[in-house]
This record gives sequence, structure tokens and C-alpha cells, in this order.
Amino acid sequence: MLALLLLAMAAGQLADLPGFVEVLGTYPVASAPLTWLVALGLVAGEVTAGALLLTGNASVRARGAAAALTVAVAWSALALSALVPGRTIENCGCFGVYLAQPLRWWVLLEDVEFVALATWVLLAARREAVHGTEGSFDVSASHTQ
Repeated sequence: MLALLLLAMAAGQLADLPGFVEVLGTYPVASAPLTWLVALGLVAGEVTAGALLLTGNASVRARGAAAALTVAVAWSALALSALVPGRTIENCGCFGVYLAQPLRWWVLLEDVEFVALATWVLLAARREAVHGTEGSFDVSASHTQ
């Protein structure tokens, strides 16, 4: 699920990369060249995370989950950078110019869910890599082999 979300986000952003950069330009990111770097970094992170999460190897999935967590935190930071000073953003940009929704406080709730899901997948993949519990997503501390 997380992999598909990340890959869908990247697909929407890449389908109109200049449009995505324009959307990011509505955030307080700084100069135009920096906006391009942020856009490319987000897309690269989403594609990398999504691809790694689709592998069968737990340690590779853990790296994908760590990349997903980084992307989730980056999107949360962008949202906060606009919401705290009261900036109006008409398109949050999660899917580029597609599926546009205004940046409102509830987008932060979506970001919290995104961070929580990435964290859960990271913990599960790390546990699986260490304990060899292939296919298990039980991240509780009381889990026994």
C-alpha cells in the first residue's frame, strides 16, 4: 500500500514535472533553482522508496521504508512551512498538478498517517530482517519466535 502510494505520487509529479515545480514554488522554498532540487529530491525519494518496498528482501524493504519516512517528513515540513505563517496553498502538490487539494490543517493529519505508516513498515521490515520472520508485520515487543 505504501509503495503504491509513493509510486502514484511520483507518477503524478513526473507526468508534468514543470507543473509540479510550479506548485512547489507556492511553498516558501526559496529560489527557483532550489525549488527544482526539492522537486527532484521528492520524486527520487518516492520512486526509490516505492521500488525498494516492493522487493522480497526484508533489509532492502527496510531501506525503502526509511526512504519513505524521509519523504513523509519532508512533505510534513513543507506543509508546516506554509501553514504556520498562514500562507495559502491551493494545491498541496502530493500528486503534482493532479488530484489537487488545498493545503489545510487536515493535510497535516494525512502527513501524520503517512509518517506513522512509514514508521510501522520500517519497524516491521527491520524486525523481519533481524529475526527472519518473513511475511510477518507484527511489530510488538512481545512477539516470540
